[in-house]
Amino acid sequence: MKKLTFICTCLLLVTPCVAKTITVDDDGPADFNNIQAATDLANYSDTILIADGTYTGNGNKNLDFKGKTITVRSKSGPENCIIDCQNAGRGFYFHRGENSKSVLDGLTITNGRAAWGAGIMCRDSSPTITNCIISQNTSRYFGGGVYCAINSKPTINSCTISDNSAESQGGGIWCRDSNPKINNCTISRNTAGDKGGGISCEGYYHYGTYDRVRINNCSIIDNSACRGGGIYGSCYTSIINNCTISGNTANSEGGGIFFNYSSNWSIITNCTITKLPSINFEQSADAAVKD
Repeated sequence: MKKLTFICTCLLLVTPCVAKTITVDDDGPADFNNIQAATDLANYSDTILIADGTYTGNGNKNLDFKGKTITVRSKSGPENCIIDCQNAGRGFYFHRGENSKSVLDGLTITNGRAAWGAGIMCRDSSPTITNCIISQNTSRYFGGGVYCAINSKPTINSCTISDNSAESQGGGIWCRDSNPKINNCTISRNTAGDKGGGISCEGYYHYGTYDRVRINNCSIIDNSACRGGGIYGSCYTSIINNCTISGNTANSEGGGIFFNYSSNWSIITNCTITKLPSINFEQSADAAVKD
């Protein structure tokens, strides 16, 4: 009998948990009526499926995955599923070591307001953000749309990041000491009071490697800042490939791109860059532009 009990216990321990789908609808039948409550219940590999609608108030802003490898996605795309922060908080806060299996898919995040990262903030985390609209968010300092810092490595795929603003740097996206991958995105009409209307990147040399941002197949258009209307880079290794960088403006230098100081290994390939002065490489003689 003891032997049978031991075998049954072992079987229970090795039996994998079955991933489940948890539904959210703020005005209809579902498992939960707010997103954070569903996230708190979710376990490894679960999917939180959000019904169409506009989600506001507590439980639908300052959302926290709490380190879980889960997927939060809309039922039918970002145009129909909106997180409206009502200028009182940010959309999502990743800060507990989330990795690429922590997925945010198909939501609109709008009207966020915070000191840093008004739309999405990543600190020491590396989520996957895909098919989202991040729009009309306002940061007092850095990262109106998206903020990445402290060894974050987010992957941002097929997103529209538009009409966000930061009083200092990175109207659309701000990166520091991080290694983001930005693919197939449209980054447009974002503004920064100082650097990087579309994207601002700052980083350093860490233990034999450089912080690096990779921007692939993106349209970076009609952004504005004092320096680097489209992209600002400082002390960073940047790889920008197959992008259209157009219509961006700077009050001072680098309407399209401004690379500062030690951006010596920045490589730009197969890009269309318009709106002169398009590129400014200050103290960056080794930066390469390849057409």
